[in-house]
Amino acid sequence: MVKSKDFQCATKCFTKRAVDILILFCFAPVWVPVSLVILLGVLLEQLISGDFGPPIISEIRISQGRKFRLYKLNMYKESARKKYILESERYAKMKTYAYLGQDTNSLRLVGRVMKKYYLDELGQMVNIFLGQMSFVGPRPRLQMEAVSMDPPRQLLKSGYFCFAANQWKNEDHSNLGFQSDEEYLEIYLNSSTSELLKIDLSIFLDGLKAVIKGKGK
Repeated sequence: MVKSKDFQCATKCFTKRAVDILILFCFAPVWVPVSLVILLGVLLEQLISGDFGPPIISEIRISQGRKFRLYKLNMYKESARKKYILESERYAKMKTYAYLGQDTNSLRLVGRVMKKYYLDELGQMVNIFLGQMSFVGPRPRLQMEAVSMDPPRQLLKSGYFCFAANQWKNEDHSNLGFQSDEEYLEIYLNSSTSELLKIDLSIFLDGLKAVIKGKGK
């Protein structure tokens, strides 16, 4: 029985990875050009403003109980980002730029569009390609947050889309009926591979819907 469950888990893990690669390459004609246009826009804005910074930034997050470097396209003015790193107590404690994004004055003009449509998260395509993340899974946990008592993040790769993030991005209008990583873990453990793929597809499409709505604040 234990071996059977281990085999099912391994099958799901393999299938999710295969689907991740398939989606990554099938959507490449969309996300690659969009990413390049954004990076070009950032470069042009840097040349005009003289405010130069890295086009891609990263934060340390947790996936499957392990640390990894999560990549994001840089939507911030470099002067604001450096000031935030040096002066923000939140950054000193949490090492995330999430709170910097709440100040619209810290964003480049291109960055405001990126924030509205969550386009900074396109950097996570690199993480998915490297196998550090999946398109669907628990939200990437910050380094300072405890993970020892958090089974979903110990067992599963962090996801580009998840119940909680979709719910928030859809302004609580998600139709999936689930909200937490723990619920997704239960589905993962107790469903067949085909059933899991159907759930993952619904989460993926729900996440795309949220991105298209452009409700990022």
